[in-house]
Amino acid sequence: MAGHDPAFEAMMAIRAKHNHRAMLYFAVILFIQALSTCIFVFAPRWLRIHKHRPTLPRFCAATTRKHVPCLPSVGHMLHVAVYTIANVVLTFAPIDYTNMTTLSNIASRTGWLAMANVAVFVLFSMKINLFYFVGGFTYNRLNILHQLAGYMTIAHVIVHAASYSAYFVSDHRPERLLYKAEVYGMITGICFLSLGISGAYIRRWWYELFYYLHIAFWIIGVVTLGLHQPETGKGIIFITITCASLWVLDRLTRFLRLVVCSVSNEATLTPLTNGGTRVTLKKAPHGAEAGQHCFLWIPAVRRFEMHPFTIANVDSAEFVIASYNGFTKDLHEYAVSHPRAVVRASAEGPYASPRTPGSIDKLILIAGGSGGSFAFGRGKTHGFAPGPRSVKEIELIWIVRHHSQLNWFAREIADLAGQERVKIHLFVTRGPGVSPRGIDSLALSTTVSSQDGATDRAFADEDCKSTASSARSVDSEKEDLSTATDERDVPQIYGVSVTFGRPDVAGMLRSSIEDLGSDEAVTVMACGPGGLLRAVRDTTSSCTKPDGPSVSVHCEHFGW
Repeated sequence: MAGHDPAFEAMMAIRAKHNHRAMLYFAVILFIQALSTCIFVFAPRWLRIHKHRPTLPRFCAATTRKHVPCLPSVGHMLHVAVYTIANVVLTFAPIDYTNMTTLSNIASRTGWLAMANVAVFVLFSMKINLFYFVGGFTYNRLNILHQLAGYMTIAHVIVHAASYSAYFVSDHRPERLLYKAEVYGMITGICFLSLGISGAYIRRWWYELFYYLHIAFWIIGVVTLGLHQPETGKGIIFITITCASLWVLDRLTRFLRLVVCSVSNEATLTPLTNGGTRVTLKKAPHGAEAGQHCFLWIPAVRRFEMHPFTIANVDSAEFVIASYNGFTKDLHEYAVSHPRAVVRASAEGPYASPRTPGSIDKLILIAGGSGGSFAFGRGKTHGFAPGPRSVKEIELIWIVRHHSQLNWFAREIADLAGQERVKIHLFVTRGPGVSPRGIDSLALSTTVSSQDGATDRAFADEDCKSTASSARSVDSEKEDLSTATDERDVPQIYGVSVTFGRPDVAGMLRSSIEDLGSDEAVTVMACGPGGLLRAVRDTTSSCTKPDGPSVSVHCEHFGW
């Protein structure tokens, strides 16, 4: 066979040397990207601590925070551009085109680059990763890089398969494509392509199907990948085993944490108005804080699924979940049909939000709808925290569609409203849907009952009554009309003003930041729909000036 010819073996060795060199270049580029990102993140904090206010870092921060189409920010765009360019350049260089045919060289190189990208997307897919401990980068912030590496893998696999197919056909050896190892490679390619399709399309309209397909195709794909290149001499099998082992280790660790938390644990499901559900665990995962999130497992609703939700109140291990479709819809329907049901449950986590920089003067929290779990959670974490985690001033903006949704976090509003350094703004974008006296009476009952430890019962009873009556209604729109009142009838809740209409988030945020001095620092955290997050990014970008306060921003977004 030609493969045993010494001359051919020498050519293969030359090609392998160039492939290994390309992998080294790829690793160096990734290291430089990671290092530059860490410098970009930590340099402003170091400069702020040491009272330096150079123009360049603030100019870079203002530029990279701006929104661009299809991506969250200019910073993300730069990472995508550098990563894509690196993959394209290394596809064609370094290669000795005089050694072997172009088709053979490109086919081999794209195979190696596909493996490199597999390693990258596995690292970025891990929920428990070192990136948070090193740089404070949570897995959901790395998800866009996981997707990017996945799409690059698919691109390289397609070129790899097409090039080798063309090469063997042109070399009059099409039967080589039917070898068992090559068939395994084809199966791997189909699985990876299916992974990409499920992530790009199915995930948007049917998350549960995407979830099962993603796991199934990955398991099949990584097994057939090992069978496609099993030779230890090439080294590819070791990359495959390492990637598979990391994935299994991550899953096993998460499963063990879920099992530990499930011991003697249960959840109380309370239906809320406007499709909300309050889930109160008997015990929270070890080390959990309000504003962090966990993966909830409630087998009475979905036995083989876990979904991420933010901890609204760590004292009572409470989650407030809005109903959309899939799991959240089934959860709310179960809570409505079984109000105050106590079911078996567990939580895997917690997963932290980015660390709030120390020594900041102001924390601005902005949320829409159920994003209030994040805002109120972070507000309670820092509003009541002593020492370095304490913040001098906290401003919280919460936007909901219906003012009956204010009951979702009425307890948190009551707690934070009593703090002098906390300022709360509540906005309702649509007309009232329940009697304002309902809110006033709820506020009063909660204020009184909180003194004797009966707060949870007061909220639960009110939520169950309001949800049960709305569930019995034949026409919810008529019910809203029949209970609607003048906007002026609901001026405040717990002393916090309630404003009807869409707020000027950009204007409020700009005003809050510009009120600070040039030697002060502010952190902005937001959680909500895409339009809200874009407004926050663009506004903080425009407010980051050399002669203004130091501004840092985080937009909470689950990307799985």
